[in-house]
Amino acid sequence: MYLRLSINDPTLGVQHLYPITTEKKQQVPRGKLSHFTFTISQFTIIYQMAIYQTKLRRLEQRMIDFSVEVIQFFDAYSKAPAYRSMVEQLLRSATSVGANYTEANTASSKSDFRNKIYIAKKEIAETRYWLSILSRVLPNDDFSFLEQEALELNLILQKIISTMKNGK
Repeated sequence: MYLRLSINDPTLGVQHLYPITTEKKQQVPRGKLSHFTFTISQFTIIYQMAIYQTKLRRLEQRMIDFSVEVIQFFDAYSKAPAYRSMVEQLLRSATSVGANYTEANTASSKSDFRNKIYIAKKEIAETRYWLSILSRVLPNDDFSFLEQEALELNLILQKIISTMKNGK
């Protein structure tokens, strides 16, 4: 007996149609496989993994977007001698956040993952520091949207660290 389960998930951008059975898997001749048969627990794992991968890609893309926005906004100031040092430090820390997060997602062990996430958290804290200084040095420029994004990324990374500490 099969139960067809249709999932239209906008986060994945596709529609899935899965036949599910509680009985043993049936053998399907090669070349005639038109569907997958698995138990509900297997479906749950596969579906959760797909959602998890989508969230990883979204956060990674958000960090890339943040880095690009910082680079584009402060590019003109990197040539001014008075601001060069601060802007270079900001650019290094802002671009390092996403790089360390990406490395964490491909970590070879839990400790490697933990270390990379901690580094990403430290880098976003440093980015916030440099943005704070530059907002005082350049009061006529409004880059509060970058400060807000840095704060949100900081909170996201802190939540990841808290979840790791709680063992969830």
